[in-house]
Amino acid sequence: MTTKYKLLTALSVLLLVLSVLAAVLYEKGFFDFTFIDRPEKEIPAQQTETETEETDAPSPETSPDDTTEDPPETLPSLEDTENTKKTYKEVVDAIPTVYDLRIKGYRRSNEIFNGNRMALARLETPGITYNYSNSTETLVIPEKRPNFVGGYTTYLVTAEVSKPAVKLYMGLIMYDDTINGHILLNSDFQGIYRRFNADVYKPAYFRDGDDPVFYALGAYYYIGLGGDKPVFVDISTPDDIDFRPRWDVPEYYFPKGKDIHPYYDYDLKLWGYRDELDETAIKPQFFAAYEFNDNGLAAVVTQANKLVFINEKGEVKIEKSGKVFYRNQRNAILSYFPPDTYGMESFGMFYFDHGLVRVRFHVHDDKQGESYVLDDYDILINAAGQEYTDIPVGFNISSYSDGIILLEKNGLYGYYDLHQKWVAQPKYTYATPFVEGVAVVGYENGKKALIDTNGNVLLDLVFDYISMPSDGVIAAYESENGWTIYHKMSR
Repeated sequence: MTTKYKLLTALSVLLLVLSVLAAVLYEKGFFDFTFIDRPEKEIPAQQTETETEETDAPSPETSPDDTTEDPPETLPSLEDTENTKKTYKEVVDAIPTVYDLRIKGYRRSNEIFNGNRMALARLETPGITYNYSNSTETLVIPEKRPNFVGGYTTYLVTAEVSKPAVKLYMGLIMYDDTINGHILLNSDFQGIYRRFNADVYKPAYFRDGDDPVFYALGAYYYIGLGGDKPVFVDISTPDDIDFRPRWDVPEYYFPKGKDIHPYYDYDLKLWGYRDELDETAIKPQFFAAYEFNDNGLAAVVTQANKLVFINEKGEVKIEKSGKVFYRNQRNAILSYFPPDTYGMESFGMFYFDHGLVRVRFHVHDDKQGESYVLDDYDILINAAGQEYTDIPVGFNISSYSDGIILLEKNGLYGYYDLHQKWVAQPKYTYATPFVEGVAVVGYENGKKALIDTNGNVLLDLVFDYISMPSDGVIAAYESENGWTIYHKMSR
């Protein structure tokens, strides 16, 4: 072998080694070629303020991001099914009528939907308007904004929006037909009150017995039948200050059968509990108090504005308190806080559902006499105060009801059950909590569908609007075909 050939061989090996080394260094990011676009890589999640350098608190178990890997997707999205190939007419015509199911022994039901013995039925309503809206209304909308000490504060902002021509309230139907104004109808779309002034009589979001109550001109009313026409019956005014949900809650939402209930002391301006003989069982000492759950615990808000759970003796059984070392050895305080607002956005709080309740978890520290929020998010806990941690990585709890967790990540929503399975994949920009065992899922400015807690599609993704169920009644709208009314029915 000649010296020249040996030299060329050595140079070839050297060039090969240098090429491999350059490729490795390029991959590691030590340099770039201007004529080559480096492919984008997924950036690992950055360490947040809640990931502590000190291990005392909060522990990894208290963070919604520190869980096992995401479970495999178990269900196709609604768009991947045969449902999207159906027309609106095919969808509606395939649903039996209320009359057909009544002949078979079905009745309207406000229970949690169970596909084994329940069905969705279409109510025949001739002459109902094709317009989504005939007027506008002012809504109060909760809006979370970062505050100057960290965390967030919920502000109530008003917005002028199109008012649906069909609105529901505890099974009643408020219908704006453009000619007669608002008409109040029962669940079968039969008239109760033709000249109903919906601008004066507002839903009060509670019942007097079985009767939905309205609020008007400083008093509360239910609608009774007086002779040939309905009359508004004035009832005694409830407590001026109360913490009832401000939305059409299902009847099963509030625990029943307990012997003691919250009451408000007007002199002390605090809440306590009385028994069935109107004797004080727990003296007034709370800023807010809620009904006792079946497990013997009640949510209350202390005068320090902390959320705790007490037993029927008034003893605190669940709380989060104490000072711990946090990042950079600063004192941090852990506590449960009440929500800022009491609308549907707070669904799942205060009352246990399938053994769990949603609470607002607060981490804040005191520095130079001021309190700074280090973390502020929702978690689920059981009756022993233990956190439920089987939630996919990176998702936030948006709501919890009917044993289903509504999760959000990067503006996309999905539903997750307590068996760690997706009921609906996290790809939708519009999602409601489950109420009466059904929820609306879809897109903010697009089509909507109605699903049950098993992910079964009850109304396909062809509607522009679907209401939440109200005592077993659902209203849906499609731009080219107008309104339809549905009943949840059970046998």
